[in-house]
Amino acid sequence: MATCYVRRRTGCYVCGSNFNLFACDRCLAIEYCGKDHQKHAQNSGLHTAECDAIHGARRDFQSATDAFKSFYGIDETELPNILSDSTVMSQYSNPHAIEYLNSLNLLAEVLIKLGSPAALRLAYEHVLEMHILDDMNSGLLESFMTAVLLFQGEDQLCFQYITFSQNTIHDDDYNDDDDMGPDYWSDHKETLLAGFSNQPSVLKQLSIPMDPYEGLTPKLGFPLLLIFFRWMEDLKNLENFRNVELHLTGRLNFDIARIIEKAIPQTDLVRKQFKTILRADIPELIKKLQARIEYTFLLVCMEESYIWHQLLESIENREITEPAVTPPTEVGDERNRASERRAVQLLWRSWAEIPSAVKYVREILPRAEKQIEGVQCRDTSWEAARDSDIALDALFYPLAKAGVWTFGNDV
Repeated sequence: MATCYVRRRTGCYVCGSNFNLFACDRCLAIEYCGKDHQKHAQNSGLHTAECDAIHGARRDFQSATDAFKSFYGIDETELPNILSDSTVMSQYSNPHAIEYLNSLNLLAEVLIKLGSPAALRLAYEHVLEMHILDDMNSGLLESFMTAVLLFQGEDQLCFQYITFSQNTIHDDDYNDDDDMGPDYWSDHKETLLAGFSNQPSVLKQLSIPMDPYEGLTPKLGFPLLLIFFRWMEDLKNLENFRNVELHLTGRLNFDIARIIEKAIPQTDLVRKQFKTILRADIPELIKKLQARIEYTFLLVCMEESYIWHQLLESIENREITEPAVTPPTEVGDERNRASERRAVQLLWRSWAEIPSAVKYVREILPRAEKQIEGVQCRDTSWEAARDSDIALDALFYPLAKAGVWTFGNDV
């Protein structure tokens, strides 16, 4: 049976009941089913550290917001206009903006790390509002949003968000993260709120050939691969069920077999597209997904294999750790490195829940790095080699026959 990938303390913080829930009146991030369990959590210290951290983060954010509004002489209704003003929200010249952004980042992070349904709802609202901020660190924003969506079980929506982000980043109008204005993030917010209704369905997008020349940032590729492995688990479980379905229906009550079948999907994609997937060629879907996993893994490795070493060592040590060997950081790279570390910090436990995914990374990482090193040796500049036709052909051509991407007119 598939693992339930939704990270949650469902219902009551103490017993898990979903009846008569009310929020902690101090942090608003966890829920109780009754006063007795609230008192138990308070007296036992079960929720004390988390409550203090979230309450402190909320207090600091409110203080920064009040100071920001006071400095500009505005009220709550005028705040969105100021936040989206690029001349105001420069992270490098405005101390009030810096304090506001830092406190907002901290609040979002502590809520996401708690991972309860109430905390994730609050985090989602905060991260959604981040999309109106100009000059916001896109790496942090995307890491926060993908984590919130994944922890809420919204893997389809998360996939669409990543795809939309990747396509927008590689649009000709946005060649550099630093040039992305408020319209870029506002588009994210509006499209996300609309549920990407104007985008192709996930199943259709998985069948569209992709172009490796577009590239993929590690902070987007890292959660994207996690989504692919979750879908793979569901598809394999469905295929296994199909292989023994006649035996089950012959030996068991037919209704029991149907109950088992419906209990298999744990991901949002397979659960909502269940009938469509059952009519599809599941082995072919698995084959395409396997090829797409290798494609995505290689793209992330081309940009930064450091992220995979950090993931493996964090899982082995059962806490977020830095790899034993840290690659040198070039000027301007530290910001991206920080956003990549944040992605690992938020998602490494979710990766650890899928042993097949961790095994895959352990086995393929040395081979991928060897392939990339071989390409690098052909050119004195790694960036030139990475962006060259030779580099991409050497890495991806063996996989092109899987049909998940193309090399323009060459294939």
